[in-house]
Amino acid sequence: MNHPNADRVRQLVIESLPDYGVADSELVAETLLLRDGYYCGRSFIFDSIRAVWLAEAGQVKFFADDGRWLGTLELEENAPRRKAA
Repeated sequence: MNHPNADRVRQLVIESLPDYGVADSELVAETLLLRDGYYCGRSFIFDSIRAVWLAEAGQVKFFADDGRWLGTLELEENAPRRKAA
């Protein structure tokens, strides 16, 4: 599995925002995600959307402000991008 670095994932998240109807790509906050004290990903918060990078899964999941899942971006090469209907 290809493990992108945080800068690359951040850029992919920003490039994906228009797919979810987000025009303003200004990053409001970014936090590290830890599980049992170990790094497991990052959360990227924008004005109306949150993206959660699950490093081990090789995915970024997008959520609306109300917590509704919007879609998933697969980070592996040649993996299709999936979006909720």
